[in-house]
Amino acid sequence: MTVKNRTKEEKNIKKIVLLGSTFAIILISFTLGFVLIDLQIKEFKTHLDTFQKTLIQREKITIKTAIENLIYDILYERKAQEKRIKQSIKKQTKIAQKIANAIYLKDKNISRKAIINNIKKAIQNISINKENIDYFIFDKDGTYLLNTRYKKYEGENFIDFVDINNKKFIQKIINKSKDSDSFIDFLWYMPGSSKIKKKITYSKYIFGLDIIIGSSRYIENNNLVAKYLKDKLEKRKLSNDEFVFIYKINSLSNIKKYSIPLLAKNIKTSEQTVDFMEKSLIKSQYTGNIFFEEKNKLLYSTFLENQRLFISFGIDLK
Repeated sequence: MTVKNRTKEEKNIKKIVLLGSTFAIILISFTLGFVLIDLQIKEFKTHLDTFQKTLIQREKITIKTAIENLIYDILYERKAQEKRIKQSIKKQTKIAQKIANAIYLKDKNISRKAIINNIKKAIQNISINKENIDYFIFDKDGTYLLNTRYKKYEGENFIDFVDINNKKFIQKIINKSKDSDSFIDFLWYMPGSSKIKKKITYSKYIFGLDIIIGSSRYIENNNLVAKYLKDKLEKRKLSNDEFVFIYKINSLSNIKKYSIPLLAKNIKTSEQTVDFMEKSLIKSQYTGNIFFEEKNKLLYSTFLENQRLFISFGIDLK
């Protein structure tokens, strides 16, 4: 092999080595770059997943807080309603007490029975314009002398009568009527209905006649609660991705048939909405206090058993 040929061969070898080294460097760089990019993509996906979870958690807190605030508002309104009712029946009882005392002073020369009959007539007259308030008079032994709603009770003794909690509320009314704070509550049937609701009384003892005079009214009115909720939510401003709906569920045994939509804001209710309610109630053991995620929508719902109201607040995650 000549010197010239050897030199040429060496140059070719050097080129191959140089090209190989360059290719190796490029391959290593590409591999490292790919690994780094893959790591960054994974890191980005992890960050995105964490961000999404944080965002969903934040939205959960938002919609749950919205429901909890509504429940707080309902409780506050019910307490305010009870306070107004107490003030109302106390005022009416005080009026009835003044009438009874005035008649007693005016007619004290006639018989006790005649005086009580005159008092009954006067109380009947003031009860005409008070549809929601019932007036009553008891003898000290627990005999009904007047019941403006149920006249058939008059003349019967109710001293040992109890409500569904076995409370002897007539005894309590009589015993407490001499106190300054003589409110008594008990559970009783709504007029013309099999539904049992809370009723509150305020009574005063009429000394000289030994009778108890008072008035009473049912505290809870489900229609008022539903109306309060509906009015409040209709006035509430929602963002474009927020929505709320309320259903009145009249029968838990057949939710699809006996559910009535009361309000739907930023959402169109359908059979799917009723299906969602049924799933939520079953899953939450009929409390409704549950998160539900379906078709890019996140919801939190609650069920007010006494009012039979299903309330759901949600957000569109899209």
